[in-house]
Amino acid sequence: MINNEISISFYMKILKFPFLSLSVFFVAGILTYPFLVMSSSLWLVLVGSFLSLIFVGGKIFISKYFRLIYWLLYALLFWSIGLWTMSLHDSKSHKQHYIHLRATDKKDFLTLIVTEKWNTTTYGTRYLANVKICNAKQTFGKVLVVVPYHYQLEPFKVGEVLSVYQRIALVRATRNPHQFNYRLFLEQHDIYGQVYLDRDNFKSRGIEASLNSIVAHWREFLIKSFDMHRFSPEVSAFVNALLFGQKQDLSPETKANFRDLGIIHVLAISGLHIGIIYLVLQQLLRRLGFSTPYIYRIATVLLWLFALISGFATPVVRAVFMFSIGAFIYGIRRSSSLYNSLAITLVVLLSCSPNYIYDVGFQLSFSAVFSIAFFYSIFATFTSSKWWVLQYFKEIVAVSLAVQIGVLPLIIYYFHQIPLLFLVGNIIVIPLVTVILIGLILLLVLNFFWKSLALIWGCIVAFIINAMNSIVVMLSQWSDFNLKQLSFNVFLTAISTLWLLGVVYGLKRRRTGGMRLSLLVTLVFQLCFMFTVILDMQKEERFLLYHRNHITFLFKKPFQLEVYSNDTAVMKSSIISDYRHRNFTGIDRYMALNNLIRVGDKRLLIIDSLGNYKTAISADVLLFSGWSKINYDRVLAHHNPSLVLINADFPFWESKRLVQVCLKKNIPFHSVSEKGYYQFK
Repeated sequence: MINNEISISFYMKILKFPFLSLSVFFVAGILTYPFLVMSSSLWLVLVGSFLSLIFVGGKIFISKYFRLIYWLLYALLFWSIGLWTMSLHDSKSHKQHYIHLRATDKKDFLTLIVTEKWNTTTYGTRYLANVKICNAKQTFGKVLVVVPYHYQLEPFKVGEVLSVYQRIALVRATRNPHQFNYRLFLEQHDIYGQVYLDRDNFKSRGIEASLNSIVAHWREFLIKSFDMHRFSPEVSAFVNALLFGQKQDLSPETKANFRDLGIIHVLAISGLHIGIIYLVLQQLLRRLGFSTPYIYRIATVLLWLFALISGFATPVVRAVFMFSIGAFIYGIRRSSSLYNSLAITLVVLLSCSPNYIYDVGFQLSFSAVFSIAFFYSIFATFTSSKWWVLQYFKEIVAVSLAVQIGVLPLIIYYFHQIPLLFLVGNIIVIPLVTVILIGLILLLVLNFFWKSLALIWGCIVAFIINAMNSIVVMLSQWSDFNLKQLSFNVFLTAISTLWLLGVVYGLKRRRTGGMRLSLLVTLVFQLCFMFTVILDMQKEERFLLYHRNHITFLFKKPFQLEVYSNDTAVMKSSIISDYRHRNFTGIDRYMALNNLIRVGDKRLLIIDSLGNYKTAISADVLLFSGWSKINYDRVLAHHNPSLVLINADFPFWESKRLVQVCLKKNIPFHSVSEKGYYQFK
């Protein structure tokens, strides 16, 4: 009995510990790791923090001075642990990683094990695989396997072992400024190379038995139980996404429609789906005669099995882990802060995989839960009603508003828009998704125990899914009312988040001091926003962009963006919009391109397929575009340029010859097709 009370007391001390504030320093340690070198000095900081805590901890109640030092040391400790955690998971730093064993000038002999199927692209089908052997040496690391569409190979299964003879290709850096950095995206998922397969460079060696392959086999078995319904590909994609967390088959159009309405979260298994599944389990177990403590325990086990089948998707693990903490707290009959539960979940998940912090879904998932905890109380007073139906929809509105306020800075930063129809979408779609998910759970059971009824029930579920999708398509036609093409950067995202937290915190206090705090943080936010926008709009930059079949210059001047190109369609392309999303550019101007232009204080001559290079005044910079039969020695001798640029449309074989001439004459050069855009200094 005494031991039980001691253990409960110990657990309560943990649950009451202010993890939320200290988890911020843990995250800061993870984010600052790329900018620091994990050396012995950092280990010393970590150990010194522990020793200092032991020394100062006993004096915490003596004076406020020691209490301040105590919490500063705790912050330093969590920051150091964040750094240490990231260093432990930095696979590239290990000598056994395949990146250090791959051949640079020839193909590699590889043994791969497929672990996951990724979304297909316009180029081909993608899989995630672990590298086990590289050139006869044991190794490890993740690699992206790409199968181009024109080969039409049989789909790989999770756990399938492949013997491959192919180069591990490094991913190219971004080719235009502020373009989506695919290489950085893969590196943040601990992927440092790609392997392209065809019919002749690999051989399947069967399936390796592992937990991952067994779970994938059972998932595939459950998915195939729906084959007898002969659902349309669109309905099947919804079933796989909502019930099994497999979103690979959802069409880009469907994702875009849900994203424009601000309801993309319903397509990913998250807290909403876990809550619905728990309610179903609760009602079922209660009818079977189980008491509440046993309901929590059984539901926790079943939800973790569901998370396992769904592939341990980040939102699922987050929701199930938080439910497990809630079940544990209920088991010891104590209460705890939702903020602490969220912070503990955050620290545990990041300790297992710190690269989660760079995942957009991870950020939105935790931001949404924090927003509900922090902002929901503002709208809670408006949700009460004597009619349960009206109260249900009021709660949907309140939760949707709370979540939208909290994740708004991230939505603007990542998606560059504000979905103004999010309330309409949530009011309509969330009840439909609730009905669909309950119907799918029942249908999954009927598929094995009552097939005749399952066929009837399947038609009903398919009808509801089609109806929901039709409503979403109809509403998405009004997405033109969304605020789009918004510019935002990391600094504005951070200060706007702090502004929202400060304003709401001040309003919650309902005192004069709270109102003053809200006004103060609003004033600071406005000053920071104005300073950032004005400073950014006055910035000057000049680029030669990567544009495969055309020449495009981008000149950012104070309060103006000038684009010089021989392609008028470039103004509507992602090349310009990607740059505009991260910069406040002012007025856009399209300028027709001449062969001789001025870039700052230098003259730039474009030598195209006509081969005209003789000008009265020599050029400082030469840009070669297209191909013409000219003598490069003569051209360079005529102008004696300080820089040679090779456009993306210049033939590869001619580029080699031109580079050799530049090397011989000791003239700097830049090939856009190989290195991407060029920024003029």
